[in-house]
Amino acid sequence: MPTAAPSEAWRDRAGFCAPDRAVLPSGPVPPAQVALLIELAQRTKLGHDLLAVFADRYAAFPHSAPSQTRELTALRQLLERHGLADPSAGLGAGLFADPGVQARYDRYLAEGRTGRAAALDVVRRTAAEVVRMLDDARPGLAAPDVRQVCLHILLAAHRQIRVAQAWSSH
Repeated sequence: MPTAAPSEAWRDRAGFCAPDRAVLPSGPVPPAQVALLIELAQRTKLGHDLLAVFADRYAAFPHSAPSQTRELTALRQLLERHGLADPSAGLGAGLFADPGVQARYDRYLAEGRTGRAAALDVVRRTAAEVVRMLDDARPGLAAPDVRQVCLHILLAAHRQIRVAQAWSSH
């Protein structure tokens, strides 16, 4: 079944572009992929919240935070579509229900506040973590809607790494 062309609402200059998940066929999501989607939503929120702080502090990453907002929205819609709860939904910036994610956020925030180069390294590392996670999971993604959203987030994470590297030279 062909997918619809991405709407402008899902395009951005930082690289995230995804077709409407409602037009993609769904499928069963095994327990391991449920855990992956929940972890991915938390990591995306973590990256988004860090980018927002660092963008304000260092006047960098002008298009990355909106991209991660769209990624997080896509993930939350996907979780909802499959009847799964996002433990970070409804929590304010920098707040996480999972103590491990909260500790990682606090550690990365402290590192990034030491200077612009450190903030760029944190952004690069958080995107690289997403890349590793999705590279490992990609062969087992069976549901078309899950596979499509994860592939777009994987591509966006690669772009975020390149953006962080490009800003490092400024």
